[in-house]
Amino acid sequence: MKLSPDTQRMIFGSALLVILAALSAAIALGHVEEKTSYGLMPLLTAISVLSGNFAQWAFSKRPGDKDKDG
Repeated sequence: MKLSPDTQRMIFGSALLVILAALSAAIALGHVEEKTSYGLMPLLTAISVLSGNFAQWAFSKRPGDKDKDG
């Protein structure tokens, strides 16, 4: 079964969001501390940027799409 590029992007973006949520939860629950986790903030920043790009792709209006409102 071959997945379409849009489906592949959706799976990738969803995985990024799950990873970001898991890291954020671990930090919030106190299992991870910034002073002992070198490189944590750059990693979170990179994943956040990728997640933002995914959200922009997933929810932006694409050129050529017809208005469904009218």
